[in-house]
Amino acid sequence: MIHSDVVKRDPTVLRSVPAFGGLTLDTLGFLLDRAVQTSVAKGDYFFEQGDTGEAVYILDTGRVAVEKKLGEHRYLLRILEAGDCFGEIALLSVTKRTASIRALEPCEALRITNRHLRDLYAHDLEQFTLLVMNLGREVCRRFEEIDKRLFSFVGPTLQPIDKGD
Repeated sequence: MIHSDVVKRDPTVLRSVPAFGGLTLDTLGFLLDRAVQTSVAKGDYFFEQGDTGEAVYILDTGRVAVEKKLGEHRYLLRILEAGDCFGEIALLSVTKRTASIRALEPCEALRITNRHLRDLYAHDLEQFTLLVMNLGREVCRRFEEIDKRLFSFVGPTLQPIDKGD
């Protein structure tokens, strides 16, 4: 579990978060100096599907549900816990939020905005590039999980390809 009051004193705590792996202590401190502590009450949303995405969140305490709306129904995609990050898809792709994030219990998170990333770009291009690559890897891991789920559902309905084709 990451506690933001500890992080402010010791940025090495963030190294356990995959999105921040390999970043220097200078860069971690640079980002933490700008990060905004965000509190969300149980049942409230950090953001909802379709909202404009301008920040990534690192969950400090609590658990959140990743939900997707289709028609009039909401579906649970996964549950994230302290140390997980979310919001990177809309931040990286400059699109609307692809899912909603609902607090399952009182939550605290660090919020890093696209403005903070632009500041890092100006401050240290190499570290900015590493952070963006790390966030991209997180997105790819999630898409890989979705791909596996989708294929396990749809795969049996597909026509097999013969070896000679």
